[in-house]
Amino acid sequence: MFKNYLITTLRNLLKHKIHSALTIIGLAVGFAASAIIIIINYTEMNYDRHWENSDRIFQIESTVNFQNENRKSPFVYTDIYEIIKEKIPEIEHISRQNQNETKVRIIRNGTNNNEEFQEYASAVDNDFFEIFNYPIAKGSLKDFYTDESTTVITEELEKKLFGRESAIGKTINIETTNLVLSEIHPAEANSRPTTYKDFKIAAVIANSPYKTSILRQNIFIHLQKITTPEPGKGAAFSQALVMYVKVKPNANILKIQNRLPKLQDEFTSSPLVNGKKSSEIHLVSFLNIKDAHLKGSNVTGQIEKIWMLFGLAAIILLMASINYINLALAAYSRRQKEIALRKTLGASKKNIIHQFLSESLLIAILALLISLICIELCIPWLKSTVNLDIEISYTYAPQILGYLFTMALTVGLVSGAYPSFYLSQFNPAATLKSNKSLESLTSIRFRKGLVVSQFIISGVMITSVSIIATQMHKAQTLDPGYQTKNIIFATHSALSAANRGSVENIKYQISKIPGVQLVTLAMPSLPGKYGQQMLVSRQGNAPSTVIGLQQAQLAGPDDLKVFNIKLIAGKYFSAPVNTDENRSAIQNKIYINEQALAPLGFKNAEDAINQQIYVAYSRTYKMQMTIVGVTAAIHIGSFNAPDAPCFFWPISSTGMPIGFALRYEGNDRKAITESIKSIWKQSLGYMPHTWFIEDAIADEYKNENLIARFVYMFTGIAIFISCLGLYGLATHATNNRRKEIGLRKVHGASISNIVRLLLWQFSKPVLFANIVIWPIALYAGSRWLEQFINRINIWQWGPVFCLISALAALLIAWITVGGQALLVAREKPVHALREE
Repeated sequence: MFKNYLITTLRNLLKHKIHSALTIIGLAVGFAASAIIIIINYTEMNYDRHWENSDRIFQIESTVNFQNENRKSPFVYTDIYEIIKEKIPEIEHISRQNQNETKVRIIRNGTNNNEEFQEYASAVDNDFFEIFNYPIAKGSLKDFYTDESTTVITEELEKKLFGRESAIGKTINIETTNLVLSEIHPAEANSRPTTYKDFKIAAVIANSPYKTSILRQNIFIHLQKITTPEPGKGAAFSQALVMYVKVKPNANILKIQNRLPKLQDEFTSSPLVNGKKSSEIHLVSFLNIKDAHLKGSNVTGQIEKIWMLFGLAAIILLMASINYINLALAAYSRRQKEIALRKTLGASKKNIIHQFLSESLLIAILALLISLICIELCIPWLKSTVNLDIEISYTYAPQILGYLFTMALTVGLVSGAYPSFYLSQFNPAATLKSNKSLESLTSIRFRKGLVVSQFIISGVMITSVSIIATQMHKAQTLDPGYQTKNIIFATHSALSAANRGSVENIKYQISKIPGVQLVTLAMPSLPGKYGQQMLVSRQGNAPSTVIGLQQAQLAGPDDLKVFNIKLIAGKYFSAPVNTDENRSAIQNKIYINEQALAPLGFKNAEDAINQQIYVAYSRTYKMQMTIVGVTAAIHIGSFNAPDAPCFFWPISSTGMPIGFALRYEGNDRKAITESIKSIWKQSLGYMPHTWFIEDAIADEYKNENLIARFVYMFTGIAIFISCLGLYGLATHATNNRRKEIGLRKVHGASISNIVRLLLWQFSKPVLFANIVIWPIALYAGSRWLEQFINRINIWQWGPVFCLISALAALLIAWITVGGQALLVAREKPVHALREE
C-alpha cells in the first residue's frame, strides 16, 4: 500500500513540475530559516551548562544604589569575599578572579630567550578550579593548590610556547604588573614598576568545544594579596573583583541572599550615605552561571533577542505552512476527477486521506532535506556577515535534529490534514457528471483567507522593516556631543608600566603619520562609558545634600580637544610643564558637563567656574576638587541610557599612561592602524589593540542590529514565499479561467482589459489585508521602540510606513501575477474554446 502511495505521489510531482517545485522550495526555505534561528538560540541558551553541578554555581553581582540608579555590575567589593567565606556555611567554595592582559616569556636552561607573547591571564583563588571543573589534559591541579609559584595554562598556549613538547614542569616568566592589585596608585610615579615572576607549569587545560560566559584565559595564577601603600600617597579607589560561589547541595540561594544584607551592615565599615546602609548602597545578588550569558549585569537585550528570533522563526514557518496549504488546495482541486474514479473503483475515505497525508509528508521530508543543504550553505555566510558565534556542527546536535524532524512531520501532517479531509468528502457522481473539477464556495473562501493572511504577515514585516531601519539610523547617528567619526584608540594594559620617555616617543611618532590630526593620552573607551557613579557634595553642604555624578576619566590634557568637546565656560587645562605647577595641582582640577549645573545648584556655567566640590573615592577618602571648565551638553555612558550629569577628572595626574586616542582625516583607517602597530612594536616590543568609536557605537546596539538584520532577511524570505504562492495561485486561477478569457476576447476585450481584470482580482486581498496590517504593525512597532531612549515618533512616521508597505505589497503582487496574466491574455481564444 505504501509503495502505491509513493509511486502515485512521485508521478504527480513529476507531472506538475513547476507547481511541485514552488511548493517544495517555499517549504524548504521556511524550514531552513526557522531552523537557523533555532540553532542560534540553542547556542545562546546552552552557555555554561557543561560545568559539573552547574545548578549550584553562581556569579555574585552588585547593584549600586546611591541615588536609586540601580546600576548593576559583575564586580563586587572585596569585603564581601571575607563575609561570605567566613559567615555563610552553606557556601562550599568561593573564588575571586582578576583578569587582565599580560606578557609571557619562555625560560629555557634557566635563561630567558627574550621572546614575548601577549596573552590574557586570570589571577584566581584555589577554589576557582573546585567551582569550575576544567578538563585537564596534562599534569595535575594538586601542585597548583599547594604552590603559589605554579601556573595552569591551556593547550592553545602550550602549543604556541612549546610546540609538540609537553609543558608540564617547564618554567615561564609572566609579567604580573597588571595582575597584582593595590588600593592606591602613587601620584608621584612616572609609571608603575614592571614586575615579572617565574612560574612552573603544573597543569594544562584541554581545549573545550563548550560555550561559556567566563572570559577565555590562557594563563591562571594565584591571586596575589592585595597591597595597600601608605595613606595619603595618591588617589584612592574602591577595589572590586569578579566573584563566583558554589553552594552546598540542597542549599537555598534565596535564603543566603536574604541573610547577606544584615552581615554586610554588621561587618563592613561603610558609613551611612544619605541615610542608606552599606547593604542598601551595594545590593549583592546571586546569578546562576547558566543565566550569566543571557541575564548578566553587563548583558543587555539578550533575552529579548532570543524571543524576537523565536517569533521570527514562528512567523516564517507559519508563512511556509500557509503557502503550502494554499498551493496544495489549488493542486488537489484539479485532481477531483482522479479522486472520483478512485472512490468509484472502491477506495474508501480512509484510503484517500492516507494517500494525501502520505504525499504531504513526502513533500515535507523532501523540503527538509533541501533545507539541510541550505543551512550548510548559509551558516558560514551568516557567521561572517552577521558575526554570529555558531557552528555548523550544532545542526547535527540530537536536540536540533529532533526539532527539525518533528517540525517537518508536524507541518506535513497539519498542512496536509485539511486538503486530505476536504478532498475525501467529494461526491464522485457530481464530479464525473460535470466532467470537470468542482470547488466549493467554502474552499474558495478558505484559500482567499489564506492569501489574505499571507499578505497580512508580509505587510506587517515590511512596515516593521521601515520602522526598524529608521530607528536604527536615528540611534546610530545620534549626536552625543563629541566627535565619533575618525577616532582611533590604541591601547595595551602594559603601557602603564612603560617609562615616560617611551610613551612620549610613541606619541611623537604617531603624530607624524600622514593624516593624523591630533594625538593624546586617553582612556580606552567612549568618553565616560566605563566611569562610575561618585558621591559629590558642594562645599559646606550638609551630608543630606550629597548627589551622584558620573565620573568620566581623562588621561591627557588634550582629551577634550581630540573629541572636539566644546567648553561653554572656563578653559582647557595644560600639561604640568612649569616647575611651579606639579601634578597634584592638576589632579584637583575637573570639568563638569552642562547637565551637571542644575543638580549642583549652579544657575549658569560661569557661576560654576573656580567653585569647589568634594568627591568621595572610598569610604574614608574624600578629595576636594575645583571646577575649571564646563563642557557643552554631552551624553555620558551607554548610548541607550538617559543623559547623565558628570564630571571629567584628569587621571593623567597620577602619571599612569592608559592608551592613545588620535583623530585623523581621510578614509584609510587600515593604513593608519598598521602604522600605529608598527611604531608601538618597535618601541615597546608588543602590539597594541586598536578600535574605532563608530564600531563601539555599533556594538552598543549589537542585539538590536542583529534583530534588525534578521528582520530584513526574513522579510525578504516572507516576500519570496508569498511570491511563490501567489505565482502558483495565479497559474491555477488563469488556467481555470482560460475559456472565460477566450470568450471575453471574442467579444472584444483587449489584452490590457484582461490583464487589469486579473490584476484587480489579486489586488483585492492585498487591499483588504491592509485593514488588519496597520493597527498590528503600529502596535508592534511602538512596543519595540520602547527599548530606546531616543526614538522616532511612531504616530508621525507609522502611517507613512504603512502606506509604503501597502504600495510595496501591491507592486509585488502585480509583478508576480502580471507576467502570468499577460501570458494568458495574449493566448489565442481558439486554443481555449476548442478544449473539452
